[in-house]
Amino acid sequence: MKQSMRFGPKLIAVLVGVALLVSAAEAKVHESDVVIYAATPAGIAAGAAAAREGLSVIIIDQDQHIGGMMSSGLGASDRCDHGLIGGISKSVFNRIGRHYGMALTWHFEPHVAENVFEQIIKESGITVIRQEVLSDVKKEGNVVKSITTDSGDVFQAKVFLDASYEGDLYAAAGVSYAVGREPGSQYSEQFAGVQPYVANRQFPIAVPAKDKSGRIYHRVNPKRPAEFGSGDKKIMAYNYRLCMTKERENFVPISKPKNYRAEDFELFLAFLQRRPHTLLKELFHFFPLKNKKFDVNNRIAFSTDFVGANWDYPEANADERSKIAWAHRDYTQGLFYFLGNDERVPPLLRKNTALIGLCKDEFADNDNWPYELYVREARRMVGEYVLTEKDLLHEASKPDSVARASCPLESHHVDIHMDENGNAMFEGWVGKKVKTYEIPYRSLLPKRSEAANLLVPVAISASHVAYSSLRMEPTYMMLGEGAGIAAALSLKHNVALHDLDYQLLLKKLNEAKLIVHSRSRPH
Repeated sequence: MKQSMRFGPKLIAVLVGVALLVSAAEAKVHESDVVIYAATPAGIAAGAAAAREGLSVIIIDQDQHIGGMMSSGLGASDRCDHGLIGGISKSVFNRIGRHYGMALTWHFEPHVAENVFEQIIKESGITVIRQEVLSDVKKEGNVVKSITTDSGDVFQAKVFLDASYEGDLYAAAGVSYAVGREPGSQYSEQFAGVQPYVANRQFPIAVPAKDKSGRIYHRVNPKRPAEFGSGDKKIMAYNYRLCMTKERENFVPISKPKNYRAEDFELFLAFLQRRPHTLLKELFHFFPLKNKKFDVNNRIAFSTDFVGANWDYPEANADERSKIAWAHRDYTQGLFYFLGNDERVPPLLRKNTALIGLCKDEFADNDNWPYELYVREARRMVGEYVLTEKDLLHEASKPDSVARASCPLESHHVDIHMDENGNAMFEGWVGKKVKTYEIPYRSLLPKRSEAANLLVPVAISASHVAYSSLRMEPTYMMLGEGAGIAAALSLKHNVALHDLDYQLLLKKLNEAKLIVHSRSRPH
């Protein structure tokens, strides 16, 4: 379920109250061949692929804006081996490139990505139902018959796709899933569960976890980490991917958030006081975008990632998720305000922070703040095949591949602890290069006994370790296109998704110029 920052807790409560007043007579029944939940890049790619095969498609999204994180600040696309990106996914970057007079670009402004996705929706003849939230799923046996949104509208289809980052549709449909980190013993994974502290992902100098009075700093977990390799429900940190600039004519200064809490940054201040020569570029990644803008992302241990603040998000309802999203906004806005205004911050760092601001021409209807929180990982389906560490590191080939990927294992921190020396240490980081691997069609399928007409191209069937690599928008789009093609073939040949002849699917994947096996790399 996507979280637009325009929908605060009070507004959501009002909207729910209004929805309850909608009479049964006013509720509408919508019918289509395919219903897709969430207009993420994967959802749009799936819809375009299904529509290309002649199917009627409805996409339901919680927000007014479409395009997921690509339209919400993630303008420096994680592409890794770009030679593996094909089909609609690559065409999106071609379209964005043409906007700038280029054949292709991987770095772009959020509003340009959103416009491209709107063009694809229009060209494909897809119906998009905006500002609707899933409230119920009806099944007959293992077949999803319809979903209902908070307005009371009912959506019926032959095939459903859950393209949300959170897996809300499949969870409501009773499909098995996991949240958090599996223990290493579950899938024999070296990088599963609680991890050793990674030296180059900490503060560059030792920083005590307690202040001079002996009080532990805010955000530091007083409990010691559990045994290495043990599982838990902790989630890799979320953040906002801010679109920022130094250009004064397009500049909106970072203001003090209403819920500013200086204690959120005491640990950070302790670091800065011990290393006063710290530069702004050491604290954040500034990925250059077009028109003198930057996609700003987390860098060192204490940065835009709000570590430990998102553990409840995957299973939370809309109101609770909104509160978590607002807390992340208050933290991020507060962080830049703190660095640019608190007199305890070293003068040069304070001066340079004040030189950057939000872009006036991005997210103009949302106080220039990204529409969505960057949900790196939430639920993960436990489906017909669970992709794990061994599939990325040792057994890369799959007989039913629908896409190839190559990004490293990369899990962000999940918690902050005090080590045996009394220093603050960040836990959870995983970083390891992988070879190119293949993602099987089976990882998009729930267990047959749980849902026979549902496909999942985003929160797919994978362990935490494997998901930390595949969780990239270009990959999501390729999986979405593959899911859309599979849905069309299933209906065309009147065969269950689980019984689809892979050779039929492979033929269509190749025609779509998707890169599914090593021999299918384009010339």
